[in-house]
Amino acid sequence: CLAGRPDPKRLRIVCFLTDGFVGNDMAIIDAVRTNSGTTRVFPFGIGSSVNRFLIDGMARAGRGEAEIVLSPDQADEAVSRFYERISRPLLANIELEFDGVEVDEVYPQAIPDLFDAQPVVVTGRYVEGGIGTLTLRGDGAAGPVERKIEIDLPNDHAGNDALASQWARAKVDGLLTNHWGDVQRQQLPEEVKTEIVDLGVNYR
Repeated sequence: CLAGRPDPKRLRIVCFLTDGFVGNDMAIIDAVRTNSGTTRVFPFGIGSSVNRFLIDGMARAGRGEAEIVLSPDQADEAVSRFYERISRPLLANIELEFDGVEVDEVYPQAIPDLFDAQPVVVTGRYVEGGIGTLTLRGDGAAGPVERKIEIDLPNDHAGNDALASQWARAKVDGLLTNHWGDVQRQQLPEEVKTEIVDLGVNYR
């Protein structure tokens, strides 16, 4: 269902229901990442022993949201949340552009769409502090959206120390997202392994 060329003017939604009891989790996540294109994948994990790794991984790779339904009495609420999200996509195809400050290694690389009542968190690094502008672009219900936001990045701020670990965790997720097929085949490139280990050591 992810194959083919969907209408680029429409956002295709795929709802995937599974208990996740499969043997090739990482290959599935890699297939979603490779083939999703203009599609958004919303996986539902069904049952009391859901494979959360697979469900969460598919949601990240497909730029959707995961729902876990452990018992029948949770089903109606989960389906309502799903319909609420897809009926009100506030901003799709989000892009960020920084001006006046040098920002790199922004994760996730494929930014999820912004749905009602569901925040989007993006992390990145900047070389040095300064005042600049963040331009946010995307596609809203009424057409293209652009908003400029003034930002002031400090050279040092002790209260933000935890952000470094959050960024490193996001980078590890980004590295693995691009290599799940290799992990499944036990052929993860040595340089990627080294980078992940270094991130763990340096950023705890």
